[in-house]
Amino acid sequence: MRNDVIMRWASLLILSVLAVGYTGNAFAQAAHTPQLAFEVKLNGDQVLPEVFSNMTAEARFTFDEGMRFAKVFMKVRNNFFGVTGVSLYLGEAGKNGEEVAVIEVLDPEVMTRTFTIAEVINSTEVVKVDSVTNIASLYQAVRDGRVYCIVTSLNYPEGEVRGQIFPR
Repeated sequence: MRNDVIMRWASLLILSVLAVGYTGNAFAQAAHTPQLAFEVKLNGDQVLPEVFSNMTAEARFTFDEGMRFAKVFMKVRNNFFGVTGVSLYLGEAGKNGEEVAVIEVLDPEVMTRTFTIAEVINSTEVVKVDSVTNIASLYQAVRDGRVYCIVTSLNYPEGEVRGQIFPR
């Protein structure tokens, strides 16, 4: 009977060690999984020079694993001055950069105060600027924190709201 109890405890111990090892391995794999989705909040404080605007926006950029395209979902609020477009720029935080992708060109007369945009960007829509030449290099620039999103309007053609995209 005593040997039976020892065998059960030994079996439980082995299973516990295996379970901890498996869980640790799952965490290690999750830690190496690349971040494919990025979220950003846009406001007038980030525009250079700073813009005093009530407009705000939130965007989510999701890259596919094969780096063939990026999906963009954005919600814009308090559109009082007629949004004309949404673009991505290659530039460090606190500095202006160059446009690398046009997400959407909009007709300001039909845009409502609150609206959403759902678009897909592929490599043919990426403007070659410095190291950014396609979706894969755009993704790397986003991971490096070197890309910002900007919303332009009739009153603010250089940008009404802006948000630097940083990885989590």
